[in-house]
This record gives sequence, C-alpha cells and structure tokens, in this order.
Amino acid sequence: MHKSKSTKKPAKQKESFFVSCPKGMETLLEEELKAIHISDYQTFWGGIEFSCPTINALELILSSRMASKVYKILYKFEVGQEQEIYQRAMEIKWKAIFSVNQSFKLTTNLKGNKGPIGAKGFSNSVFLSQLLKDAIADRFRKDCDNKRPSVELTAPDISIQMYINLSGSNEKKHQVSLMLDLCGDALSKRGYHQLTGHAPLKENLAAAIAKIIYDKNKNNFYLDPLCGSGTLLVEMALIALGIAPSYLKLNQYLNHDFNPWAFLDHLFYKNDEYLKKSFKKLALQYFEKSNLGFKSAPKQELELIGSDIDSNSLYICQQNLKLAKLSNLVRVSKKDVFTLLPPREKGIILCNPPYGQRLGQKDEIGMFYRDLGDHFKFKFPGYKAYIFTETDKEILKAIPLRPSQKWKFFNGNIECVLLEFELY
Repeated sequence: MHKSKSTKKPAKQKESFFVSCPKGMETLLEEELKAIHISDYQTFWGGIEFSCPTINALELILSSRMASKVYKILYKFEVGQEQEIYQRAMEIKWKAIFSVNQSFKLTTNLKGNKGPIGAKGFSNSVFLSQLLKDAIADRFRKDCDNKRPSVELTAPDISIQMYINLSGSNEKKHQVSLMLDLCGDALSKRGYHQLTGHAPLKENLAAAIAKIIYDKNKNNFYLDPLCGSGTLLVEMALIALGIAPSYLKLNQYLNHDFNPWAFLDHLFYKNDEYLKKSFKKLALQYFEKSNLGFKSAPKQELELIGSDIDSNSLYICQQNLKLAKLSNLVRVSKKDVFTLLPPREKGIILCNPPYGQRLGQKDEIGMFYRDLGDHFKFKFPGYKAYIFTETDKEILKAIPLRPSQKWKFFNGNIECVLLEFELY
C-alpha cells in the first residue's frame, strides 16, 4: 500500500543529487547550476554532487546543455567486504522507491584502486550488481507477500547506479552511493539525431564548444565548412536563440502525452501533487521561452552556414536540421573545404575535422591539417577560426597557425582540444 499523495505545499527541503558530464566540462556545468540558483555543490572529475529542492534538480534536466544525466542520491554507506553491500541494501525499504510492478536495472561503477584495504574482491562490477539485485529482490519478497519486481536490461522503469569509491580517505572502508537515474535516455540525446554520420559529436560536447565560441563572439556569422551531421551548428543556434536543449522532449511531454524522462514514473514524483504541478508550470515556461526563441530568429543578427563534401553527411545534416526545426535558419550546401571562399568579409569558422584515427596514416593527418590551416590563413583573413580536434602532437604540430587560446575536453576517452586562431 503506497503513501497517500501529498497536496500541500512542502517546505523547500533539500535533497542530494549528482549530475554527470563529459570530462573537462565541469566549469561550464557549474555555471548552469548557478543560473538556476543551485549554490550548494561539490565538483568532481566528470560531474557535480549538489543539494537543492527537488524542483531545482528537475529544472536542471530541462535547462542543462552540458549534463549527461542527473541522479537522485538515495543512500550512502561504507563497506569493507563485498557481502556487506547485500546486508546494507536489505535494510532499505525499496517499495518506497519503486513498486513491485515496475522493472529495474542496475549498473555498478567502480572508481580508483583498492588501496590498503585487506578485503578481497571489489573488482567485478557484474558480481557487485548481482549482490545488490539479490538484496532488492529479497527485500521486496519480505515486504510484498513474496513478490518481487522483474529485471529489465533494455527499457527498465527504474535504473539504479551503484557507485563505489575504492580510494576513499578511510583505509578500511569503501564508500558506496546508490543513485536513481532521473533521466532515462542521456540528456545529450536531444531528439534531432535520428540519423548519424561518421563519429558525430555528442550534443552536450558540441554545446560546450558552441557556448565558448558564442560567449566570445555573440551574434555573428558562423561557418562550419566540415559540418558533417550538423551538430555544432544546431547547438550554436539553440544557444544563440535561447532555446532550451529539451524543447523537443518538452513538446512530447506537453502536447503528445509522452513521458520523455524517467522521473515522471518514479514514486517520489507521482505521489507528490505539488511537485507535479510545479514541474508542469516550469515545463510550460521553458517551452514558451523556446517558442519565442524560434520566432525571434528572423530579427537576430545571426547567420549560420554549413558545408561538406560528403553527400551522405549533408543528407543527414539536412534531416537533423528538419527535426530540430532549424531548416530555415541554417543553410547547408555541398562544397570542398579547400576550395571554399569567404561568403562574408568577416566571421567565425568553427569545425570538428576528422581525427587522426579516422584519417588513418600519420602522413595523411599532417598533410590534411597543414592544408586546412594554410587555407584558413590565406583565404579567410579577418576571420576567427575554432578547430576542435584530438590532442595529438602530429596534428597540433602540423597546423601552421599559432593558437591564441585553447580549451581541453574529452570526447569519450579521447583527450581533445578546442583551438582559437586569429586570422590576419
């Protein structure tokens, strides 16, 4: 039997959350937290732990361009032996978190080395997840007349991540955090990438690149001569027009009775009428603001042009622009970057050229980046060029330009850099 639904306005009680992001984007993510009045946070490599009223965490899901996922921290405890995970998890009243009729999935993330702890194990994440699964199932059987929820690996109702820090300050204990995934699909999956080309940038990484460039140059003429599937151009448009990164999902939620985020089916949300009304109001605000952004596009001093020599990439780009509702703002055409001439006297070049591993041979890498730098230098005087590429000595040495500024990121496990060049 579930708790009765809350209809009273609650006090602004703080809960604990964790938001993940690609490595190197933590400072940009901090700015987003501050923008929605989240000030109680601690930054880690690859994410931020924070405390705030639940509605603020849900607003982050709507507003963040940098985040990968937002988790609600359910419990934290310390263990010295693997079996203690089962024992501690058995103490939790899981039926208050999700119902016996909902499916669930578990993921275990191990961080650091085992250090001086004498305990064996803590190396097999699958086994550790099994311990937690058994505890959840056994506790449900105890509390629900021998019934238990089913495990679903593909599309679960509930996703729980167990994070185990193996290198904590306590030499005899490992810290375990159990976290509830509030998002379902990663927030980087905006909804406009139905088709993808060769090794496309994730949307939140593209947003980080676009955010840095836009903040330095504001409304301007932007040219991506290696546009691929168009992700950089789309994210630049969304930032420049103030369109929420979640606007396609907001449309599904508000106008098509579809639940695009996992938390909408979580008990803490479904049993809190005030939270549901507050989120609906917030969702409407972000949706209306996004619509105003689209309507303001013709009045903005903003021009976005993309080109690529590959016909398949251009087709994918056009389809993505159509899904993103930006076909009328971003113009793309088939052109070879090495024959491209400046459409305007001044402007901004932004591009994500193929990495070395995509080009193949070392001599091909050097030749491509040398020719690219020369072409920008001699054909685009008065422009600024931003090149995002992997941190490879052969690539960086080959570019015949000196960067005026650089920013380090990670594209998955690949260390990358955004380079800024002043072209004279």
